[in-house]
Amino acid sequence: DYWIKFESLIANDLIKKGFHVILIVKKSNSSKYLKYNFKSNQISIIFLDRYTNLFYPFKIFDINNISDLKLFSYDGADVGKLVISSIKNFVLNEKISFNFSQKIRINLLVNLSLKYFYSYQRIINLYKPKLIIATEKGDIGSGELYDIAIKNSIDFVQWSSCHQPQSIILKRYNKLNKGVHPFSVSKNSLSNFDFSKINLDQEILKFFEDGYVKGDWFSYKKLLDSKIIYSRNQFCKEFNLTISKKNIVIFSHVLNDANLFYGKDIFEGGFAEWLIETIKFISNMDEVNWIIKMHPANVYRNKNLGIEDNNLEVKLLLKEIGYIPKNILFIPPDSNINPYSFFNIADVGITVRGTIGAEMPCFGIPMITAGTGRYSDLGFTIDPKSKDEYFEILKNILNINKLEESKINKARKHAYLFFKSRVFGYKNIFRDNLADSSLIDNKIDVIDHDYSNSDIFKSLINFLIHSKQEDYLNTKF
Repeated sequence: DYWIKFESLIANDLIKKGFHVILIVKKSNSSKYLKYNFKSNQISIIFLDRYTNLFYPFKIFDINNISDLKLFSYDGADVGKLVISSIKNFVLNEKISFNFSQKIRINLLVNLSLKYFYSYQRIINLYKPKLIIATEKGDIGSGELYDIAIKNSIDFVQWSSCHQPQSIILKRYNKLNKGVHPFSVSKNSLSNFDFSKINLDQEILKFFEDGYVKGDWFSYKKLLDSKIIYSRNQFCKEFNLTISKKNIVIFSHVLNDANLFYGKDIFEGGFAEWLIETIKFISNMDEVNWIIKMHPANVYRNKNLGIEDNNLEVKLLLKEIGYIPKNILFIPPDSNINPYSFFNIADVGITVRGTIGAEMPCFGIPMITAGTGRYSDLGFTIDPKSKDEYFEILKNILNINKLEESKINKARKHAYLFFKSRVFGYKNIFRDNLADSSLIDNKIDVIDHDYSNSDIFKSLINFLIHSKQEDYLNTKF
């Protein structure tokens, strides 16, 4: 109900302003979409299954490995990536055998994606929209519309739930930024934003304290309940680490996270290959303390997927190299360590493109990235361009020192825009119950029935229909 109601609030305001709104509903029996005052003659409701049920010829494609599948596209649509993101846990096993049954399975999904592609293409040709607003664009049934919009130079705005409670983030896409993460901050936003009246040091400290210490960020995942903030000394003593050595923290990703599809990876096999190859390389390097922090969202994600085991990284490691290196400390996703502790603990961090890569540099901690993404090449991370360069950096990791002030300042400017200005906070006009429910069961209520005239909502509508900027920026609230 949350997504339906929120989009209806936007749609009704656009209708009042004279726009014709097209509502695309996947299933014709989805009466929920008709509940929230979608009664204007300025709205067209389209049931997508009535298009996809039309006959389309089944095609057989010769796809023999995961690289072929990733690169498979059709008329501008990244069909292969949509197939991968739609298969639960597919990327947990990068060496999956493409036997006959797997090829049939993949071909069925490819053809399903093509049916959606043809259906969306017919709808776009018929209605010729100027703007498309959606919350999903990375799986079968949603990504095809996104690819068609980009190909036809139609503004596509994605809105996403984000770290802050009672808030969303919005991103406008076009041909130039098609592959960037919805949480990224554009270079244009960074260069044009006026930071002159902002106390970055004070603001950044408050962001992270509110997020990690108070537990505001992603509160619906309940990831920070009963967590302990460790000092460096406490952590080293608790886990029998040599306190005089540097602590190098590798922040593992959710191995089947959609983040796999943003930016370019140094390791073609994605997050799993990166983690395995990194562990292999450092397994005999004892001059530092190696710590692998498994992603806390594994607990939340696996629960939703019906997976009881939260230590998939360890199982993957045992499968690939047969043992757990003794020089590496693994921190499980359900540990009692508050993530804020790592600002006290880490001397250097390593990630592919996780959010942590934008956070640690704010505290002067260097971050090594193994792929491009939302913050690479912005001047505050170490961004190797190849595997050889990446391993050379790891080989000489003792030579990496704390960031200089100029890089810390760049990181804090980026963090300010991401954690505060890019957020559309609606707590004064709407109220969701996400903190007390699940993402699926979340609902939203209007608390200001004159919300259309509120300054914050006006800023949202202005971004949708008047602005051409990539990022929604909340500069006044």
